[in-house]
This record gives sequence, structure tokens and C-alpha cells, in this order.
Amino acid sequence: MKRQISSAIFLWMFLILGGGAVAQDVYVDGADPSCGGNSPCYSTIAAALAAVTADGETISVAAGTYEENIVIDHAVNLIGAGAGVTTLESGNSAFDYLILLGDNVPITFTQGMVIEGFTLTGGTATLSGDNDLIMYRARVADGDGAIIIRNNIFDCDNDHSLKGIESRSGGNLTNARIENNVFKNECSYPMFLNSAIDWLIQGNDFQSSWTSSLQINTSDTDQTHDIDILNNTFTDSSLRTDIGDYTGAEQYFAAIGLASTVYNVDISGNTIQNGGNYSIAIGNRGATDLAGISIHCNNIISSRLGTLQELPVNILDAKNNWLSYI
Repeated sequence: MKRQISSAIFLWMFLILGGGAVAQDVYVDGADPSCGGNSPCYSTIAAALAAVTADGETISVAAGTYEENIVIDHAVNLIGAGAGVTTLESGNSAFDYLILLGDNVPITFTQGMVIEGFTLTGGTATLSGDNDLIMYRARVADGDGAIIIRNNIFDCDNDHSLKGIESRSGGNLTNARIENNVFKNECSYPMFLNSAIDWLIQGNDFQSSWTSSLQINTSDTDQTHDIDILNNTFTDSSLRTDIGDYTGAEQYFAAIGLASTVYNVDISGNTIQNGGNYSIAIGNRGATDLAGISIHCNNIISSRLGTLQELPVNILDAKNNWLSYI
């Protein structure tokens, strides 16, 4: 009995002193100031983010439309009520992002996090400059989890200056999982990666992109490698038609384009229909140094100029792909 009392007192002191602080949910509802009886309750996502300082906490966002431009600078889960009912759109044309994940200088998060259950769109306050629905400037160290972006709709609403997800150069951005999202309505690039290490891009639906649906590059200061592109669907890539005879860099627009010192990439199990000039362009945009590119078991249907554009590649392993034209 004495041991049980002592244990209870120890646990009480541990929690009071903060050693056992547990991440808690906070709530956002733009229409209901009580958040359906849940607390703490906020009317904007930005206010909730400002209040949440501990890693691992979850912001649950009720159905509705939120006109905000937000910065996520630590590992907080942002969960909408569902992409069909929860919309985040730009509230200020001075910003070049809808969500800035990280900061102008890339941030290393201490653990993984999730963004899930939103429609993301530019809205009426058109974003400025080089526009991103998610500007990705974050990383997670190996063993500390992953940044997961899943079950969202990226709706570019035919704004050809707007990208879905762009990982900006300057930081070797690691450990991301992009899963089961929809990219639609002619994004400039649904995904444009300038820096990516250990990324999984899986189960996404890329619809009607203006240029390449998934463009992967690197820069002199960054690395891009160990990327798995698995079981995605690409339909009607590279719809842009104002580029004449396709003799410049635009000739390499594709469903999937790899360029500029990219290595260890697995492209498997994808369906590509009307892939643009090339369904898969290896070494587009002037690249000269790629290695470890595997292309297996993809269903590739039609493209304007051909199926596989291959510029200098150190190692290319392509087999068991189904190629057809309609």
C-alpha cells in the first residue's frame, strides 16, 4: 500500500513539474467560436499555430474555408475535416506561398508531422512571384520520422504561375512522404523538387498539368537522391501549347522529368496517360550526370514526341513496362 501511494505521489509531482507534458489537440473553427465544445478553440489556423509551441501537437480544423497564408516552423500536425469540406486559400497577394513549411532558411524538425485533409488553392488573392501552395523548406533527421503530406487536393484553378509542392534549394530536404493527394487544374508544376533526399511519392493523382507533372532537379549546393515514385497516376501532363516547335527546354516537359545530378530513383507501378512530350524524360533541362535510375512495371499510354527521353545516364535499368498508343 505504501509503495502504491509513493508511486502516485511521484507521478503527480512528475506531471505538475512538466516532465510528463503530453502534446494535446487544439481546435480551429471559423464558424463556431466554441469549436463544438472542444478547447482550446481558435477561429484561424494562424492563431492556433501561434499558440502551439510543443512538437507533436495536433491542430484539428473544422470544415469551412479559411483565407490565410501560414507558416509551420515546427513539427505540428495540421489535420482538416476532409479535403472535400475544408479549404485553405490565400488571403493576401503579398505572399508567394499558401503554406510555408519551414522558413526562408530550411529548418530541421525534431520529429515527423502530418498535413492532411485540405483543399489547397490560390483563391481570389493571387499569390505573388514564384508561387507555391506548399513551399517546402524543412527536413527531419534519419530516425526521427517523416514529414507526411497526404489526402489533400491541390487545386491550381488554371493559374499557370502556381506550383503544388516546391522544395526550394538550399538545404538538402530529407524524409518526406507525399501520399494519396490529388493535383488538378493545370498547376504550373504540381511538384517541383530542387532538393530531396529520401522522399516517397506514392498513390497520388496528377491531373492536367501545365508543364511537367513531377520535375526533379538539384542545384550546386543541394543533393537529390533516394526517391521512390510508386503507384501514381499521371493524366494529361504538359498541356502548354504556346511553345512553338518544342526546341528549347520546354521540349522536355513530361509526366516525370529527372535532371541535374539526380540519382537512386525508383519509378515503378505508375500509370501515365498523355504524358506530354515525353512520358518519362531522363536528363531533361540540360542534365548530364544521373545514376541509379530504375523504371519498372509502369503502364505508359501515349505522348507527343515519344515515351522515354534519355540523355546521358550512368545507370538506367528499365524493364517490364507496358507501352501503348491510342
